[in-house]
Amino acid sequence: MANPTGISYTHSESHSRKVTVSHLVKPSAAAPILLPASQVERLSMHVQEVALIRHARSNTLGGLVFVCWEALVTHDNEVQFIWSKPNTSFIKWLFLYIRSAGILGQIFNVFVTTQYPLSSAQCVYWFTVKCVIGQAMMSAFETVLILRVYALYGRSYRVAAAMLFFILAEITITSTAVWDMMPTLDFGPTCFTVLPHKATTYYMAGALSTQLAIVTLTLHKSSTTGTSLSRWSNNALSAIIKRDGTAACGTVFAVWTSYYEGLLIYSEKHDYSRPAPRSSSGMYTISSFRRVAWRGGHGQYMLHGSLSRYWKLSGFSRSAPHGRRHYSCNLTPPIVVNRVPPPSHSPKVCMRTLQRHLM
Repeated sequence: MANPTGISYTHSESHSRKVTVSHLVKPSAAAPILLPASQVERLSMHVQEVALIRHARSNTLGGLVFVCWEALVTHDNEVQFIWSKPNTSFIKWLFLYIRSAGILGQIFNVFVTTQYPLSSAQCVYWFTVKCVIGQAMMSAFETVLILRVYALYGRSYRVAAAMLFFILAEITITSTAVWDMMPTLDFGPTCFTVLPHKATTYYMAGALSTQLAIVTLTLHKSSTTGTSLSRWSNNALSAIIKRDGTAACGTVFAVWTSYYEGLLIYSEKHDYSRPAPRSSSGMYTISSFRRVAWRGGHGQYMLHGSLSRYWKLSGFSRSAPHGRRHYSCNLTPPIVVNRVPPPSHSPKVCMRTLQRHLM
């Protein structure tokens, strides 16, 4: 039998074993495999492609987990303030659209990641669909915030027309920016691409202009005097309205800014599944329907629903000879104050009547 170690054994006359080392052979190492430069480049690109696909799938799945978790933790508020509204309520169906569209869109996004890698033509269609879904979600969310501003300004038609102009301008600018950048995009295997700086700037300007207009009108109304809500400008109700509106617009501004900053700076190293704008819309919107409450030693005020035509304010008087009396005011006729239905009044008269009874 062959001796791979190169060590031979002989026996002397005294039968003592003698070891003779003829030569020592080191274990042979595997011979290096030399590949052409073109094959090495293709192999490196394949490894990067696999890493990008894995990263995109994990990001998209994480976005789906987040929107589902968000729906669960806010489910009690949704049932209390959204499901209780009548089926004819525009606010109810607007919120349900935002909630369901965000979850279904992310589920479809997860399904698309299972089909990676995609061709360039398929990526163009998918990129267009994502832009349409994102703009529809943002427009719906902005409509909720606009309803708050519309109510703060006493249902002013000028404010409504101005906000409608901003939304239409936003849709026009963003659509034009996407249309212009589409022929220049070079999609990767996960449909990720480096967006042009100029087109991205136009897109951000269009998306953020409406948000800035909303927060400006909200802060302006809260700081002015001599308006229909001027006597409420310093109480908890107005402060919470200003806080919620500013926080929502500020959060949207931060999300969009960081989102596009990541697209511009880290686009060559990371692949984003774009869950942030869609998943956050539901979270921001539920804050618009939250119960605005103030509890003090002398009274209690609650605002149910959004500040829209369904605005309903209720409270308890600070003191009454026959106990605590309940007052309510609904801006949809007939207005009931102290359980006596007077003739139809404007929101200004209704709010002042409640203030005399409750403050």
